[in-house]
Amino acid sequence: MYTEVTGRIKEELHNVEFAGITTDIWTSVSYYDYLSLTIHYLDTNFCLHHCCLEVVQFPVSHTVQNICQFLSKLVSDWDVSQNVVAVLRDNCRIITAGLEMSSFEHIPYLAHTFHLGSKDGLPGSKIVTNLVSQSRRLAGHFKHSVHDTQILKKCQMTTVVPLHRLIQNELTKWNSSLNMLKTLQEQKSAILLVGWELDLPELRRQQWTLINNIIPVFNIFDSAMLQVSSTNVTSAECTSAYKVLYGVNVTGLVQVVEHELEKPAALGSGIQGLKMTSWLQ
Repeated sequence: MYTEVTGRIKEELHNVEFAGITTDIWTSVSYYDYLSLTIHYLDTNFCLHHCCLEVVQFPVSHTVQNICQFLSKLVSDWDVSQNVVAVLRDNCRIITAGLEMSSFEHIPYLAHTFHLGSKDGLPGSKIVTNLVSQSRRLAGHFKHSVHDTQILKKCQMTTVVPLHRLIQNELTKWNSSLNMLKTLQEQKSAILLVGWELDLPELRRQQWTLINNIIPVFNIFDSAMLQVSSTNVTSAECTSAYKVLYGVNVTGLVQVVEHELEKPAALGSGIQGLKMTSWLQ
């Protein structure tokens, strides 16, 4: 079956004039490293196709030379070296350096750029950092206590809010902080009620206000990431965004983000410095 499918895909790729490649390296739950190679192209009817050509173990060190050699060999084995217009990658330093050594044009994944801008911008605002840390402790309290979670559920029913579990953020994923704050915002009345019965990590009144102020800022990046991660996003949208990132004045998604971030924040909202910091980072 593998031989049959491989032969059919190679025959189809033989008629492809231009293609893009996406690649990544990750570690499985069994602690094996893998490298993937996926090709993207249009057929003669302008229908978009994606083929995962390889998912192979990466048993050697994650050095620049090894990454370059692995990718070059995989592309050569599939005989598409001359068809690859560009390789789309994340912003990982080793992946970037490995592709710098290769003969391929490569561009960073825009959604990952937005992700880094948001995640790295958080430490620039101590008041926001403290809020996220305190919110994480509050959500974690219920995550580790079945008894207190049942009390929260009763308070949810009393205050007529959705019976949702509190979300605790993951430190490596900035948008999980957004989801955590949205859940706290939704469950505020139940959390305040349960606080009368339990000894909880409390959020002060100013922090509840900050949650309301910061969610719209995070939503800007979240919406932009969702847009460029869509299977229907066009290269024109992403290309114009990259041009803005590199200083060319064109209309694009990034300019929309910049416009939203440049809107003045209200005095006392706690986010005056966060908008510009997150974007400049």
